[in-house]
Amino acid sequence: MRFQVLGALIGFKYRIVVQHVDVLLLQEQEISFSPIDDSAPNVITADLAIVDSTKSDLFRFVIQVFDLQGGLSKEMAMLAARDVSIPLLKREHT
Repeated sequence: MRFQVLGALIGFKYRIVVQHVDVLLLQEQEISFSPIDDSAPNVITADLAIVDSTKSDLFRFVIQVFDLQGGLSKEMAMLAARDVSIPLLKREHT
C-alpha cells in the first residue's frame, strides 16, 4: 500500500500507523517519518500481507499520523486519521 503525506513540516518527526482491519485479523505497521526536502513527494509505503481469509470484497485500512514531539498525550499528538476501503481485485489461478 502506498500513500502520500501532505502538509508535513521539514525537521518535524512523525509516527505513522497503518492498520489493515479485517474480520479475523488486525495487522499494524508503524513507520517513522521526517521530511528533509520541500520538493519530495513524501510517499509512504506500508507492507502488509494480503490474507486469503478475508470475508469481504474490500480491504479496509486505517492510517493515523502522530507528532513525535515529547510531552503530548496520544490524543493531542494525533494530527490526522483516514479510514480507507479499497476494492479487492480477485485473480483466477491457472
